[in-house]
Amino acid sequence: MRKHLGLLGVFALIVFACTSRDVAQDSSIASTEPAAALTTRSTSTSLTTATTTGDSLTTIESSTTETTRLTTTSSPTGTAPPLTTAPPTTTTAPPTTTTAPPTTTTAPPTTRNVSIGDKFFAPTSVTISLGETVKWTNGGDKGHTVTSGVVGNPDALWDSGVLIRGASFSRTFTTSGTFQYFCTIHGDKMEGTVIVQG
Repeated sequence: MRKHLGLLGVFALIVFACTSRDVAQDSSIASTEPAAALTTRSTSTSLTTATTTGDSLTTIESSTTETTRLTTTSSPTGTAPPLTTAPPTTTTAPPTTTTAPPTTTTAPPTTRNVSIGDKFFAPTSVTISLGETVKWTNGGDKGHTVTSGVVGNPDALWDSGVLIRGASFSRTFTTSGTFQYFCTIHGDKMEGTVIVQG
C-alpha cells in the first residue's frame, strides 16, 4: 500500500511540474506576442483514479486540454476615396456690344446771296454746288427782273418778274452747267452768271 501511495505522489509531482511548465510557457508567450494579438491558453487537468482489487496499480490519467484563441486586429479592408474637389465654375457673360445707328445730318442747302442794285448785280458771277440756291434781293430804288438767257433771247428757265425795292427771288439749281441771266428792264447793263458744279 505504501508503494502505491509513493507512486501516486511521484506521478502527481510530474503532472504538477508539467502544468507549471505550461503556465510558465504561456506567460512567456504572452509577454512576447504583439499587442495586436491576444492568446489565451487554458489548461485543465483531470485525475482519474482507477482502483482495483489486489495488487493492481492505481492509474492516474492526466489529460491536458489546450485551447488557443488568436484574436487579431483586422486592418481596414478599404481605403476611403480621396476627397474630390469640383473645379470652380466660371461663367463669363458674353460682351454686350451696342452699335449706335449712324447719325446722318444733312446740311441744309447753301444759299448764295446776290444783291440787285440800280443797273448791276453783285457779284456778277457766282459759283455753287449742285442743289444749292441763289437768292436775289433788290436793294435799288427801281424795279428789276432776274430772267434767264441773254439780252434779247430769254430761254424761259426762270423769270422773277419785276422786283420792287426790298423784294427777293430764289432759285435752287438741280442741273450742273453755266447759266446766264439779265434784267429785262435795263438790258445789257444788268447781266450775270451762275456756275453750278455737280
